Amino acid sequence: MVNLRTIPNNRIFIGIIIMFTAINAHAIVSIGNLKFDEKNVGFNGSLNIDASGASGNSDKSSWHVGSNLVWRTKNYINLFLFGYDYGESNNQTNANKTFTHFRHIQQYTHTIDWELFAQLEKNEFTRLTRRELLGVGLRFSIEPNTLLGLGVFRFSERLDKTASSTDKLKDDGFRLNAYWNGEYTINPMSSFKARLYYQPKVDEFTDVRVLFNSDLKIKLYQNLSVKLSVDVTHDSRPPQGVKDTDFTYRSGVEYNF
Repeated sequence: MVNLRTIPNNRIFIGIIIMFTAINAHAIVSIGNLKFDEKNVGFNGSLNIDASGASGNSDKSSWHVGSNLVWRTKNYINLFLFGYDYGESNNQTNANKTFTHFRHIQQYTHTIDWELFAQLEKNEFTRLTRRELLGVGLRFSIEPNTLLGLGVFRFSERLDKTASSTDKLKDDGFRLNAYWNGEYTINPMSSFKARLYYQPKVDEFTDVRVLFNSDLKIKLYQNLSVKLSVDVTHDSRPPQGVKDTDFTYRSGVEYNF
């Protein structure tokens, strides 16, 4: 067994291992860790790039590009998220999805904020040609590192028709949006964050979507880090031909500016 303590610059060594472990992606909105801080105002953001490939007996390639842009003042925060994932296996596309999200967070008290958000996404391999939503909610600071959110959003979804599908291709309505967010500092060079979303349909609570996301981040040098993410999504009523649960993981580099 290799003792990492004997390896110079072991953070870089660990980062390289994580970076090439696996690449796959699924977008989940990561907004709970945005906090108001009078010492931290202005513009900042991050850029994530992940890529992997293989050739020979099997030809595979996949890549992910994501961006997180934040404008922060003493009283409000504006957030813009973008993500794109694409993959091929033996010259056949096996991943193709895009995701954009905008959120405005307004401080109400020191422990309560209200949020307004809009989202647009599509995913070829879950038959989703378009999903649009617009929502509003409150979030509560329970502890310095813990947030709870509760809100509602209006959604509009369109599905791609397949030869064997008989389900409806349009769905419009309202869903509740409850979430928990926690973040923990492991040491000065690494941190762990986790988020859980629960989204039942307002007029039919048995139609529910659950999303879980966690990130382990290890700083390599100043603004450069490696990040390992795990996402789990569950849809109690998925489209025909689509599995009800997805488990994905992703590793790559993140640059903060």
